[in-house]
Amino acid sequence: MKLSKLLENVGILSSEIPLEEEVTGITLDTRKGCEGALYAALPSLSDPARHGLDYVAAAKAGGAKAVLLDRDADTAGLPKILVRDARFAEAQAASNFYGSPASKMKMIGVTGTKGKTSTTHFIRACLEYAGIKTGLIGTNGVFWMGKSMETGSTTPEATALYRALSEMARDGVEVCVMEVSSHALDVGRVAPIRFAAGAFLNLSQDHLDYFKTMENLALAKEKLAGLSDVFYYNADDAEAERMKKAAGERGRSFSIDNLGADLVARETKLLSSGVVFDALSDSGMRRIRISTPGRFTVYNGLAAIGCLLAVGLNMDQIAEGLASAKGVRGRAEVVETGLPFTAMVDYAHTPESLKEILEAVRPFTEGRILLVFGCGGNRDRLKRPVMGGIASEGADLVYLTSDNPRFEEPEAILDEIEAGVDRKKARIFRDADREKAVAMAMKEAKEGDLVLVAGKGHEDYQEVRGVKHHMDDRELILRAAESLGG
Repeated sequence: MKLSKLLENVGILSSEIPLEEEVTGITLDTRKGCEGALYAALPSLSDPARHGLDYVAAAKAGGAKAVLLDRDADTAGLPKILVRDARFAEAQAASNFYGSPASKMKMIGVTGTKGKTSTTHFIRACLEYAGIKTGLIGTNGVFWMGKSMETGSTTPEATALYRALSEMARDGVEVCVMEVSSHALDVGRVAPIRFAAGAFLNLSQDHLDYFKTMENLALAKEKLAGLSDVFYYNADDAEAERMKKAAGERGRSFSIDNLGADLVARETKLLSSGVVFDALSDSGMRRIRISTPGRFTVYNGLAAIGCLLAVGLNMDQIAEGLASAKGVRGRAEVVETGLPFTAMVDYAHTPESLKEILEAVRPFTEGRILLVFGCGGNRDRLKRPVMGGIASEGADLVYLTSDNPRFEEPEAILDEIEAGVDRKKARIFRDADREKAVAMAMKEAKEGDLVLVAGKGHEDYQEVRGVKHHMDDRELILRAAESLGG
């Protein structure tokens, strides 16, 4: 492909290589070979001290033809293409290289601090129930028509994202639903995509190690409104007015409490087996059943309904599809142990999501709630004591342990969580060994109790010092149950 075609709709400021030059594509990773490619030198999202410019020599040695960047720098003799925004340029170039695949199907995007995975799962279930060829991109991977690939992040890096979309388009996918992370919105990774429908679920404290302030986080989330033909937003969230303004005439609201919203849940029943509510919209009213417990499921269901209506499904199709949807791996997932108490795994890893899952399970827990959780290393430290306080408020026994410590000392993370706990409200234990902490809680549990292992959900690894070691909370629970005769 010619550079001129690859960089179409990219703001090029200057180029040291003729734009009629042929290239093999665009790449970020010099380790995977870049012979004949355009190398994009981007700043690291996770480590401000690192930059793609550090690997220009490796790109040149690997056969790259030129380097794309948005600041002038020494490129070891590799021709420079200077652009206004290198991250947006990389995303646009990746989309161009794969033939703008998102334009060949209907796209649905869902953003929010929590609930993206469940909401996209509900949407996918309904589309497939209706016989529509569907793709899904999110935290658990990329899935379409019996095929899958791992992503490593909620919204894949641009080259991986548009490659996945191109494969879906080639296979005839009609609708693709994707989780859209705040990072992906902030850096323009999804800017080349036009979404037939978008949804905003909620905003709460997360990723402040990157965004620094809640205002910056909100500004990133609202960008999805500008990329969507129809944009559903949660009218009960504190950022509702911001999202309404960002969406303009394309905005549609959903709510549990506000009868003036475009889509409203009425007669809501929260059960141990899931939720039941009447969805009221311009299309009429329909009884909805979803087999995932918790008030948050009502919001996720409403967002899913709105997006599905926007892409042409009717309420009967949606109701039947939602009733058929099975639970999401790692989200309020009950692990069958054969013991006289309940064991559950949930991905709750933010203050709001931890509070919500504790509130969701309390009504149907006959005995005590035994909570096992930790906080990730090298991430937002401010939420650690907050989550400690929420844990002691919502659980009867709290077992502090490691999540993904990454490059931090596990005990130091536990100290920061423990600083926020209230020992007058819950008994507190701690063991940085996650397997031991789970086993401790399981051994203590009695008939009617609930052991809730939170924070990692679907993850099957623990990241320590840059290495991912196999660890699955379901397996930890089952091993502990086996030792107890389960």
